[in-house]
Amino acid sequence: ICQEPYFIENSVDEEVGEIKISCLIPSPGFSGSSGVIANILLQPIATGTFSLSFDKETRVLANDGLGTNVLRDAVGGAYQIHDATRRSKEDVIVFSPTHPDADRWYNKNTVRFFWRGWPTARFLYTFSSDPQTSILTGTSTVDTSAIFMPKKSGTYYFSILPTVDGITGPVVTVPVKIDLDSPNPPKIMLSQSTAHVGDIVRVNFTSYDAMSGISPIYYISFDDSILLPVKPPMYLPITDRGDKKLLVRAFDKAGNISEATTTIIVR
Repeated sequence: ICQEPYFIENSVDEEVGEIKISCLIPSPGFSGSSGVIANILLQPIATGTFSLSFDKETRVLANDGLGTNVLRDAVGGAYQIHDATRRSKEDVIVFSPTHPDADRWYNKNTVRFFWRGWPTARFLYTFSSDPQTSILTGTSTVDTSAIFMPKKSGTYYFSILPTVDGITGPVVTVPVKIDLDSPNPPKIMLSQSTAHVGDIVRVNFTSYDAMSGISPIYYISFDDSILLPVKPPMYLPITDRGDKKLLVRAFDKAGNISEATTTIIVR
């Protein structure tokens, strides 16, 4: 989507690990269901883990004349870098294709893990909400995958211990964050529930999610219009008579949804 000559900024600071990209798209703008803004090529310089995250100032602005920020969520990623030529026989590499980022909340409870170890290795593994669970109580297998389906929201821990020729390697533990519950229905507060044509009604709304936290962007529909992303508070101009339905939809940071409605009576 970002192409020359429409880049406003396109810079890479390798010392601090910061990339800045911003661009404009000529009218009518971009209206597809999905698209690639830019590709980033990363060259690992050491083994270990690293994360890719988005700054709080990251925005996607609508071509609506107001530059409305329509970005509800910006999700980064966590990565593992391994040097296969220097890997010990007792090492194990663990990956979850369903829950790859240990810092992110997910609203799905089917958790899959795959791992790679020495061909003759045997593994002990546990999956528990208690980080102190002993690996010695785990399941013993020579397989290289497992699936779990926890029923409750919370943080779970997958731990695995490889053994090769009687020698045990280090225990590898990967946390998984699961939020299966919707946030509280939004609480809608109006400056006035009865209005006249020409009035401007101030609307505020809040919600709460105890597990993953609430997204700062809400979606609203007024008088059966399309859902639009907004941050509270907002101001609604009243242009005609009749009962006006206001719907507010809230998201938590795992993607769960709740909504509430109220009515503004216009005389």
